[in-house]
Amino acid sequence: MLSTFEIEDDAPIKILTHSLPAENEWYHSSFLLLADIVGSGVLALAGAFSKVGWFFGFFLLILCCPLNMYTGILLSRLRKYHPSTGTYGELGESLYGKNVGYICYTFLYVYLFFVLGEYMVVMSRSIQGVRCYINLLRYSRSLTHTHSTHLTSTYTHTQIFYNTNICRPVAGIITCSILLISNQARTLRNIAWLSVISFVTIFIVLAICLHDIENDGVVPDSKHDVVRQVSFWNFYGSFSTFIFAWAGQKIYLEIMSEMKKPSDFPKSLYTSYPVIFILYACVVTVSYAYQGRETPGYILETLNYSGTKSFANLMMFLHMQISFTLNIQVSSRAIHRRYDRDLANCIDTSNPRFWKAQSQWFVITSILMFCTYTLSNRIPFFDDFVELVGSMLSPFLAFLFPCVFYLKTAKMNSIIIDQSERFLIYGIIALGVSVVLFGTIASIRDLVHHTEEYGSPFDCFCESKTCYFDNSKLVDQD
Repeated sequence: MLSTFEIEDDAPIKILTHSLPAENEWYHSSFLLLADIVGSGVLALAGAFSKVGWFFGFFLLILCCPLNMYTGILLSRLRKYHPSTGTYGELGESLYGKNVGYICYTFLYVYLFFVLGEYMVVMSRSIQGVRCYINLLRYSRSLTHTHSTHLTSTYTHTQIFYNTNICRPVAGIITCSILLISNQARTLRNIAWLSVISFVTIFIVLAICLHDIENDGVVPDSKHDVVRQVSFWNFYGSFSTFIFAWAGQKIYLEIMSEMKKPSDFPKSLYTSYPVIFILYACVVTVSYAYQGRETPGYILETLNYSGTKSFANLMMFLHMQISFTLNIQVSSRAIHRRYDRDLANCIDTSNPRFWKAQSQWFVITSILMFCTYTLSNRIPFFDDFVELVGSMLSPFLAFLFPCVFYLKTAKMNSIIIDQSERFLIYGIIALGVSVVLFGTIASIRDLVHHTEEYGSPFDCFCESKTCYFDNSKLVDQD
């Protein structure tokens, strides 16, 4: 069996390995897949769809669904031949040796680090969105104390810029203050329930956004393209966003390691992916049908000023807080185990060394959170952030690693792969390499362009309609 493949150099790498009860059924894994995949990526999906039009938009949406499902099935097959591996790093080490194991771990943790930075961007913007509405209420109340006739003649049909009073870096500090508390949880119990809450909150946010889009009607002078003439770079930039929105392979091996029957993992894929496809299709269809080329890169920008907008931002913050807490624990635990393996496993409050272990955890999570805060302000544009991660890192975890590892496993175990399936695997590898090369260049080009247009890192940033409002809606017309 391949899992007993011997490594001739030093002892095997053990970074994430820890005993976890294998108690989950396949439907528990379905919940985990829904919560992990339907995350921040869907917020940028409609904007990416608008850049390529109806034909190419649905082409990319339909293409990514079976490709990601297939690579998930490949990981399920790999788990059969490597039952003792629970991470990409362990799998890479088992197949190619210690150095490749370190490379796989590096990609995984760099990916998680960038994802945490992207979560920080979303949470900071959610804080700004809530605060902007609060300030709007204050301003609207002040209007009621001013002569209505004068206001009507002076301000009607004008658009007044309105500062949120909280710049992005400050909103990030507030976010970190809130996360400082939730980050201190060192174990993940009842993860399925957290996953359900996470999925419900993002579903509420999307439902609110689509409801507002429909109520506002078709955007005047908006253009819709069946086949939009799109540049080579814009196509790959949009493709990168679609890949990020579908990719969840980074934790598939971990999910399977906690299942009673890992062989049932394909059932989880078959039940969760259709739900994700329907949800994504509804989001892009409604958004593009009503807004066309005016569809924003961050779907919460479509919300009008109301208590609903404030509530949606709060739900978005809660969703991102759960996602951030779950993902930072993976990285922090790996660091903790490398620093002090004994204390990393000390989670019993009755243990006299517990508080020392907890203080180490506090330092590790705080430093890591500060680093993600810095990253989020270095790359402050949400859609560009998603493009960058989706092109530079996601193809390795979603496409390249599963395919390359499966080919290696097939060769070592004399597994016969049909010619058509082998052709498909090589095609996925070629596609992944092209996205890494061209998608990364496209995302960097977009990042440079937006930096020139909106400002430099750590600026206040106000790139959407969330920073202004139509004053005519607040004027007393009597």
